[in-house]
Amino acid sequence: MRLTKSLRRLKSMVSRLGGPELSGWAATGLACLMIALPAVVVWDYGGVLPWSQMMVCWAVVVITVLAFPLFFIRGRSYHRIQLAMPLLALAVVALGLFQSLPIPANISSRLAPGTHAAYRDWVPDQIRTEAGLIEARLIEAGQIEDAAAQSKTLDRLNVDDFGIDRHPTTLSQVNTLRAMIPFALSAVMMFIAVFAVRDRRALKLVLVIAAVSGTSVTLWGLLGVSSPAPPPSAGAWAVPVSAVRPSSFGPFVNRNNAGGFLNLTLAATVGLLVWTVRKSSKKSIIDPQYVLPPSNALERVAGALQSMVRDLDGPSILALFAAVVQVVGIAASQSRGALVAAAAGGVIVTLQLVRRQRAINPAMVAAVVFVLIAARWALVYLGLDGAVGERVDSIFTLSEGSQVGRLELVADGLRSAMHYLPLGSGLGTYQFATLPYQQASAGTSATLNADSMPVEWLVEGGAVIFVIIAIAIVVMFKGLAMMALHRRSHLASLTAMGWFLLTSQVVACCFDFGILLPANYLTAAVLVGAFFGMLPLKGPESSKARTVGGMKSRIESAVAEPRTVVVPLSIAFVLIAVLWTVTKTSTDQANDSFANFEIKQWFQAQRIRGERLSSLPRITSDTSAGATSDPQRQFLASLYLLANQEMATEYSGVKTVVRSEAELLDASTQIELKNDPRINVRRLMSVGGDPANFDAKSDDSAFLVAGQDPAAIRDARQSAVLAMIHCPLHPFVRVPLIKTDFVQMAERTDASNAELTTKLLNDLVRLQSGNPRVIEQAIRLAYVFPGPESMGPMVERLLELKPERFNSVWPLIRDCESETMIEAMIPETLDSIFQVAENPRVPESIRGRMWAKAGRMLADPSLGGAGGGMRQDEVAYAMSRIAIADGRTSDAIDELENAVRLSPANLQYRNHLIRLLIAEQRTDEAIKHLKRAILQQPVDASLQKMLKQVTKQ
Repeated sequence: MRLTKSLRRLKSMVSRLGGPELSGWAATGLACLMIALPAVVVWDYGGVLPWSQMMVCWAVVVITVLAFPLFFIRGRSYHRIQLAMPLLALAVVALGLFQSLPIPANISSRLAPGTHAAYRDWVPDQIRTEAGLIEARLIEAGQIEDAAAQSKTLDRLNVDDFGIDRHPTTLSQVNTLRAMIPFALSAVMMFIAVFAVRDRRALKLVLVIAAVSGTSVTLWGLLGVSSPAPPPSAGAWAVPVSAVRPSSFGPFVNRNNAGGFLNLTLAATVGLLVWTVRKSSKKSIIDPQYVLPPSNALERVAGALQSMVRDLDGPSILALFAAVVQVVGIAASQSRGALVAAAAGGVIVTLQLVRRQRAINPAMVAAVVFVLIAARWALVYLGLDGAVGERVDSIFTLSEGSQVGRLELVADGLRSAMHYLPLGSGLGTYQFATLPYQQASAGTSATLNADSMPVEWLVEGGAVIFVIIAIAIVVMFKGLAMMALHRRSHLASLTAMGWFLLTSQVVACCFDFGILLPANYLTAAVLVGAFFGMLPLKGPESSKARTVGGMKSRIESAVAEPRTVVVPLSIAFVLIAVLWTVTKTSTDQANDSFANFEIKQWFQAQRIRGERLSSLPRITSDTSAGATSDPQRQFLASLYLLANQEMATEYSGVKTVVRSEAELLDASTQIELKNDPRINVRRLMSVGGDPANFDAKSDDSAFLVAGQDPAAIRDARQSAVLAMIHCPLHPFVRVPLIKTDFVQMAERTDASNAELTTKLLNDLVRLQSGNPRVIEQAIRLAYVFPGPESMGPMVERLLELKPERFNSVWPLIRDCESETMIEAMIPETLDSIFQVAENPRVPESIRGRMWAKAGRMLADPSLGGAGGGMRQDEVAYAMSRIAIADGRTSDAIDELENAVRLSPANLQYRNHLIRLLIAEQRTDEAIKHLKRAILQQPVDASLQKMLKQVTKQ
């Protein structure tokens, strides 16, 4: 009671000092500051960079501090539904916190079976043994000097909390903590907006600023001046120019993200348009008794359009202009998801306005018609109507590979989600969670997001987050129903904005992950908070209002009931605690922004240059194994240490002279590689020639060149070990572990070391089963150790994906013990078999058996020949290749003519036929096919040249 009385006295004092007018202006200023934050952040690539996200966190902290007095001044009565949305966002934060807590394995196996399986099956026992020895090695090496430092390092390592018997339900604790930031910031912004936007003045300014932001982004994008990336000297955090085009729009790197933002600002613009058009339609200066009534609906719309144009005032014209520009921007971005979302939102808003009025509102129909006609004209004027039409057609025809690829990602995401129900794999871990279960999308080398937020949330948050989202949608529907009971212009505008916002974002999230960007989720949070802040608490009949500062305000009493102060204050303190946590996490992330952004680039390219690693100051300054618990940072530190060792000698950058394109050849070339500083070559010197060397030598420096430090290589391995412990499904962390398998960290035998390396290699290929570049790298690592005999499954998978890569890996395959082993590596596909059979470097005995196998496959439909999955033209083309190998040129020509007849548009068939006809001196037939080929491909100068040569004969 004493606390309650003190709060009431404090609130009364603040209210007397400020007064309702001053507090109203302060709240309006705060609301403008809130919506201005995403309007500014959007120009920094939408806030995608870690540095931008840190600044957003600190900006929200400042806004929260400024808003704290507002909870005293505006502690009036409120409806529970107004606080439901921020509380639901906090529920997602609570889910992430729970996923990050280490729990016993018997509980984890029930809450997230897939996560439990990852910690149990994907981390070898030898790696766990090494992780247990790291702490002692750090203390022994003097890297941990005092007790305080030892305690801090133990907290960072947390090896015991990531074991088989005890571990979190998330696949990456650090990723989950970072993924909580958008939900935490959204909860804070929604809660503050509920208290800040409570009069028409604040609402109008919020809608205007959002509309201006969307319009400016659209105009920038339409100018075709996408935000250029900073020069390379600006640092490794900069977005590269290659990432900005061709799929960028305005300041956004990705046009889908831009489309999502424009749909959010278009929701505000729709609300503003409804507000201004409704007000202007009431200002008719013509007496209705002197106007003939329309005879049909078309005349009503035409008359309304004339009336609207006649009665338009400045705000209405600006709102119409903003709506037209943003509709054009959504179309010009060529984001299919954004187009569908905008269309769905427009249809729903129109239907709801008709339902609200119980009849067609001519003024609103006229406004919609005007926006559509003006947007269409603008697209034609800009010359974008054709490109936009093709993108729209591709939604229904799946004519673009990206659409098919998105469907494959959805299929794999749904399949993966079943393994993590009910709690999910952990927020922010989609990039790892789907890797063991990918099938349809196995050709995708690195997938950071699902391109469909429902699928991504189902994988990461399981059934729990879907329940939270369902409740949020129900709450929004309830708010829209309550708002629809009132007919005032500003409440009608909020109803239109709410329907467009809900519909467009539900649809857009099914196509893209743009809602995760700060510019997008902050805009959505402010608009949702403004919607619920303006929600009338009483029925339309008993609503009361009074004038404050010339405008109608919904501020009621200066002194409220005690509970109306205590509850907001309690939530405010909770929000401050949440903000402190996420801001610290975001600051840590921004401090490591070089490392984290470089990780994203490495994920996309699967390669990283040593000189770029050396330019990262955060990595260079602190690379000890216990310096961080972030697996991404530990992984990059491992790469940096290895790259630094490769550049530590006088031979760095000197091209090694070898006899083929393969990195490592047979033992006869070792003398040429003796000074090569590459770590994989040092492995070759250590264990590649004689596996017994692994335990026979206790001094690792015996296998290194001058300038290389075995301790640094051992540190690199320690960092990689900890990265695997903290994130067991991180695929690329296995690369430094394999490269450093020759250094001594734990007592192992030759057999156990070979077993560990083989498992790491096979797991790497399983997690990147659709990435030919990574698989080929794994083959080269396996060639060194355990040896060529271990390459079989990897070679088979590589040739299934890219049969043409056979020539590059043949120098490694040929060192196998027998031809039978070589043939077992060739997959049962005609493309792979033909690659082997037609390669002159392969022994004739193997080539002969490959030709025989190809003939049997073509003759037997069950093996993939005619009627067994191949088209008739493909069978004919394959038969021609066999005929050429047998020396039956005439039969080969007949088969090729049959293939060309069955598939006239296939230039590959026709070009092969032309060459055979020229070789057989059948000039007239060759000229006929050459002319047809030139018509099909007129830009090919080689065909023109060949035609001239043949004509002269």
